[in-house]
Formats: sequence, structure tokens, C-alpha cells
Amino acid sequence: MLALIDPLRRKVMISSVNPSLGQIYNLAEMAPAITKMSESRRKEREAELNPPPPPAPGNVVADNDPSNQYATLEKNGRVLATVYKSGLISTPNEVQLPSDLANDGHGTSLADARLKQMLDMYGGEIKYTQDAMMQAASKTASTLFSAHLAGQT
Repeated sequence: MLALIDPLRRKVMISSVNPSLGQIYNLAEMAPAITKMSESRRKEREAELNPPPPPAPGNVVADNDPSNQYATLEKNGRVLATVYKSGLISTPNEVQLPSDLANDGHGTSLADARLKQMLDMYGGEIKYTQDAMMQAASKTASTLFSAHLAGQT
């Protein structure tokens, strides 16, 4: 936008400059072509320029949240890799990931593929994480099995 003051007429002339074309347009000449934006288009444009705020940090469960842990790869009592239900894998700094890390699939199928790659590369033992429901079922089964062995059933 360019504002010019005409000292003889004591008027301000406002013009628009299009630098790519090098042309100067007088807004008075452009006025007939200027239309008011419709209410629906204005709301669309406002939504584009003002996106909703991101969710509060407490409302998002990250992929690497402990509740999303799927399994660990352990060797000699040391955790070499932690794999999450999304397929995300985290390792200590000194543990290298395979150069051809699996990217096919998603969720636990991706997690299993990556666990297999790490197991082939380092060896060790995979320990699957049990959620609270599975832990309770395992404890109940263990108790029933012990009772059966003791002849109490």
C-alpha cells in the first residue's frame, strides 16, 4: 500500500503497488471491483487464520507413555529396547537401531517386526508388558494352578 500526499490539492491518494508487475493501482479506480466477503466465507477465513488451540498437555497420551508400553528387549539384565503399542521404539544412546528398521504396518504388528529385528541383531529375551487386566488374570490363573497342584480343587 502506498499513500501519497498531493500538496496542491491537500489530499491523500492511496494506491496499491504490485511489485511483481511494477504497476500502481489507485484504490478509487479499484473500488468497483472490491466486494464484501460473504458471512460464511468470512467465518471460513477466520477459522483458517485462528485454528483451535492444541489440547492441554494432561489430555494427551503420548506414544511413549508407560501405559502404552508393549515389550522390552533385555540382555544380561539390561534393557536394550523398549517398544510401544504404536511401534515406537526407544533405546539407550549406545544401542544402535537396525539400518533397515521396519516401517511396514502399524501398531503391534509394527512393534513385533521391530522387536524381531532387534532380537536378531542383539539377541536377548523379549518381555511383553501386561496391562492391569492381564496381570489380574495371570495372578488368578497362578493361584488356581497352585491350588490344583496342592490338591485343593
